[in-house]
Amino acid sequence: HPIICFFHLFFKVAALLCYLFLTIFTDNFVLVFVLVVLLLSFDFWTVKNVTGRILVALRWWNDIKDDGTSVWRFENKSDSKNIHKLDKYIFWTSLYAQPVIWILLSLVCFIRFNFQWIIVVLFALVLTCIQLYGFVKCSR
Repeated sequence: HPIICFFHLFFKVAALLCYLFLTIFTDNFVLVFVLVVLLLSFDFWTVKNVTGRILVALRWWNDIKDDGTSVWRFENKSDSKNIHKLDKYIFWTSLYAQPVIWILLSLVCFIRFNFQWIIVVLFALVLTCIQLYGFVKCSR
């Protein structure tokens, strides 16, 4: 699934590139913040709703009951014969690599005392860690 793999990686890479290099071209924190958050949100939705189902046959979601409690739901297709090894490799490698990269970037923010940008990095960490948690639980 080359097109699905492309979009699985596109938003992840685009968010990282915007975060790392857009400040070279503009001093506008709000613009960079909004673009990175939008790209991260697009990535979250795409991985959760499209690429996870197509590339590795996994799906997860969170239901809120009437009493306000949260219930995680996991779906795993038992017939995984149709999953291509390269698709699976791309999916899991990028899913594990993304939080690691954002953790390293958060350390850079702390070392440089750049606390304005830590908001962006923490948002990225929350989304990527939730995504990873959901799919790891799904795969078991």
